[in-house]
Amino acid sequence: MKGAHLAEEKRLEAIQVNVYETSTDANGNTIISSKIATDADGNLATLRTGDDGFFRFRLRPGTYILKAAN
Repeated sequence: MKGAHLAEEKRLEAIQVNVYETSTDANGNTIISSKIATDADGNLATLRTGDDGFFRFRLRPGTYILKAAN
């Protein structure tokens, strides 16, 4: 739209993010592990986003889901 300004998006800073492994049962349903996954270095895959909302995980090949814990 001519002359319109987009509102800057609010960054999601300091949000706790956890990674969980997923699998599929015999019926094709997705099962989410109740335990936080480990990253490629063997540490728990959990962190807080930075001031800019940025986060990054190094994970082994697999299927995962991210959940915000806040």
